[in-house]
Amino acid sequence: MLARTHNFHVFVFFASLLIYGALALWMTQQWKPLGDEPHYLMAAHSLAFDRDLELANNYAQRDYQKFLDGETLDPHVKILPNGAQLLNHDLGLPFFLALPYAFGGRAGAEIFLACIGALLAWQMWKLAFDVTHSAVWATASWLGLAFTPPLVMYATLIYPEALGALIFIFATRTFLFQDPAHVLRQRVVLMASATAILPFLSVRFVALATLLVIGALAQWHARRSRALFFVAVVVFGIAAYFFINGVLLAGTVPRGNPTELATGNLASFSLAALVRGVIGWWIDPQRGTLILAPVYVLALAGIPRLLRQNFRVGIFLIAPLLVLIPLVALLGGFWIPFEVGARYFVVALPLLAAPFALALRAGFENVSRVRAFAFAALTIFLTGLSFWHSALMVTDAAYAYGSVVSAYSRVVGTDVSSLFAGMGRSGIISPRDAPNENTPRVSIEQRAGETVWHTAQGDAGTILSSFDLTELTVGNYALEFRAAANGGNDDASVLLLDIFSAEGLPLLHSEWNGRELQSDTLKTITLPFDNPYFDRWGFPLTLQVTTTGEAEIFLSALYFNPNTPTMWLRAAIWVALILLLVVVLNLDWLERIPK
Repeated sequence: MLARTHNFHVFVFFASLLIYGALALWMTQQWKPLGDEPHYLMAAHSLAFDRDLELANNYAQRDYQKFLDGETLDPHVKILPNGAQLLNHDLGLPFFLALPYAFGGRAGAEIFLACIGALLAWQMWKLAFDVTHSAVWATASWLGLAFTPPLVMYATLIYPEALGALIFIFATRTFLFQDPAHVLRQRVVLMASATAILPFLSVRFVALATLLVIGALAQWHARRSRALFFVAVVVFGIAAYFFINGVLLAGTVPRGNPTELATGNLASFSLAALVRGVIGWWIDPQRGTLILAPVYVLALAGIPRLLRQNFRVGIFLIAPLLVLIPLVALLGGFWIPFEVGARYFVVALPLLAAPFALALRAGFENVSRVRAFAFAALTIFLTGLSFWHSALMVTDAAYAYGSVVSAYSRVVGTDVSSLFAGMGRSGIISPRDAPNENTPRVSIEQRAGETVWHTAQGDAGTILSSFDLTELTVGNYALEFRAAANGGNDDASVLLLDIFSAEGLPLLHSEWNGRELQSDTLKTITLPFDNPYFDRWGFPLTLQVTTTGEAEIFLSALYFNPNTPTMWLRAAIWVALILLLVVVLNLDWLERIPK
């Protein structure tokens, strides 16, 4: 029986491979590569068939049409001083994909990633078994996390997340659960080499490689030569990454590229942005981990038990999530690129298989029948929702790149987005940048050191007509601007502002008469509104600002501020409910604390 239990992990691997392999074939047939995926494939194609990383000819020849319908694809490249055009994302993943792509095209790349996903799921089962010594709870943890979002999606999506997560969990398990004296030399070499590769998969993984260096020094201190070898290889890998990318491959990024967007966010750090980021990656209705997969509430509830069982192990397993916090801050808090789920958490989420298994064991073992029944009901409910979300996202990319919350709105027949804490994203429409597309009577001027739109009395006109607000994500906003009117009838309407949905439904309508805006200085105006639309690219809100000609009008830039009291209240309610649930799930442990 014991041998059968220990050999069950082999079944786990092959079952994972079967499921992820079927998903890979489904994705190849039903999904087109989106976001950064086609660009990773382009680099893999260049390596496989051109034997180089130069992408100018590949974009020009439309090689992307081998795996993507469409006449154009916006290049994701940086231009080197010699004119060469290289992928502006980290190049590690294309090197891994090149061989499977050479044999099977996109399908080959998908199958390779499915194998990586199966190995990752297998390691998750082993990690859960390491902390519980129970195949039952390890299997339950494997089922609950490996096949729910976002891990089930990133098992086949063409991103480096699953490969990075596999390397990290493999090395972490070795440090925490294997006797240093019994770790084979070949395993040490494999761990060191794989960890040294992490930065080449993504610069974000430098922090994870650093954590593993700390793990080697802490866990292998009695075997100094082994620890120093590991550290030397990893440090060499990190140094090589920065030398290659900062010196050999340094180049410029074309304007409008996503890399430029990320760099721009580096300057927007603030405490509010940090808090928004930490909260948003958990509960935002479009990218929040706990919204995509509510089953992770149980994993959070297991963290106190993990720390109590073995504080050293617990700290190391949750350290990646803690390390991700400054990365969130560097990205300006919370922002939503065109990708699936909480992508930046994917590399750390597999480690939560350990506290998840402990939470399940505590909920069912050595408890009263009533408590076990209540815990079972909660577990079935959260897991059921998570699997439903998996089905939605796999079968329809609109849910994967939009939000599963829109499915709830369809089920109940009314919009429910306002019940969630959408973190939103700030935006600005400036007179200096917005097109003056409708009338020559609208001029751009300076007033008290501020750039403003100006229309003369008697000149009715449209300042902004159907301006697409593609930067605004779902959430509550405060539209802020400054305006002034001179002359005209105090009771006559002088300025109108409207925001419409993509279908033309009015979301905000405001109108001001001459008395309300009459001033020699610009008056500040704030208008709250909700954006319920998750697909800001396909269904952006539109803004229209018009003047009636009854008065001279001065209008400043328009700012869309997502940091509203309404947003923070919604977030506070969600955080409080989640923390309350975590506390309730740990009451049996708290009751045993000596007073």
